[in-house]
Amino acid sequence: MSDFALTEEQVAFRDLARRFARNEVAPIAAHADRITDPAEAWNAVAGVIQKGLQLGFGKLGIPEQYGGLGGGLTELFILAEELAVADSGIAMCMINTATLPMMIALGGTEAQRDKWLRPTAEDETGTYAWAAAASEPTGGNEIVCPVPEPRLGVHTHAVRDGDGYRITGHKAWTSNAGAAQVYLVLARTRMDKANLEACNFFIFERNTPGFTVGKPEDKLGNRTLRQAEIYFDGLRVPEEDRLGEEGAGLHALESVYRGNAVVLAGICIGIARAAYNTALAYTQQRIIWGQATIKHQAVASRLVKMRTSIEAARALVEKLIWALEHPQASDGLDKLTRIAKVYASEMVAQVASDAMYLLGGYGYTKDYPVEKLVRDSLVFRFLEGANEVHELFTASELQPI
Repeated sequence: MSDFALTEEQVAFRDLARRFARNEVAPIAAHADRITDPAEAWNAVAGVIQKGLQLGFGKLGIPEQYGGLGGGLTELFILAEELAVADSGIAMCMINTATLPMMIALGGTEAQRDKWLRPTAEDETGTYAWAAAASEPTGGNEIVCPVPEPRLGVHTHAVRDGDGYRITGHKAWTSNAGAAQVYLVLARTRMDKANLEACNFFIFERNTPGFTVGKPEDKLGNRTLRQAEIYFDGLRVPEEDRLGEEGAGLHALESVYRGNAVVLAGICIGIARAAYNTALAYTQQRIIWGQATIKHQAVASRLVKMRTSIEAARALVEKLIWALEHPQASDGLDKLTRIAKVYASEMVAQVASDAMYLLGGYGYTKDYPVEKLVRDSLVFRFLEGANEVHELFTASELQPI
């Protein structure tokens, strides 16, 4: 049996993230969620995000030799879960900056690591956030279009221009858009080749000419996460800032997708924890027919199922982290990490809905936090690819057990 116990350092990091979530994130999250203007909602939480980056959360995925904290998937999972207990929008904002540098750490050149990782690691102002512009306006699933027809897939185009590229196009749902200092954009380098053979990420800074940000999206949930469309009008990126060999960018993205699934599952578990804890406390105090509602079998049964679902999701993620760290011994499980995102995203929607049900009419009001948790939970079924798409790719890698 594998040992999933946290080390002393990981316990200390968990406690730090938990205190920050409780003392800094939670007090502002509910207020920001109710702000009608999404730009103002972001402004309300920007200071908290800056404090989190100053604590080093954004440096978590950067190797120590480049000045980072050298954290692995376990630390990222801890951070995602603990922050999401207080607010999933702020968690996603912070996690973006913690995980995106890993694309360069894993797939970049030594020169790119020096150029892009060190400034983030050395930043003490808490303003060096990151963003990835990948989703097309026609849908995020275009990114991994497997059909060999060249006209399908990513439409943002990177045209050769001397020793660099000119990028033209339009991206949707870019998290941290307008707030980030560093961006990665996914673009097609060849429009006459199949999507999976013709894409790369390109790295650029916010002040690069030819780049504009649209208005923030006005969303149902996760309102503290700033997301917007961004536009490219001949933005020039030197060849040295192309990530990976030309046309091979999506193959390099696969390892990142596996890690992202673990982190997204952590956020889902955090939301589910908050919903379960609220429902448990309420049912222990709410008196119906002379006794606390948790004493009634139907209520007790639902709470136990909620707790079971959360623990099952956590156990799955912990085993998948182990599989990613021990691929030779995992019997192919390391290739199936998308199931963490799929299972956790379905789980959190159900647990949040069950929490609302257990609170009855009060769960439907803004006086209690559950209605926010329900709204926040719904996006994960299609965030970073619809669950059915993840299942389709996973099915091609299934093996007997």
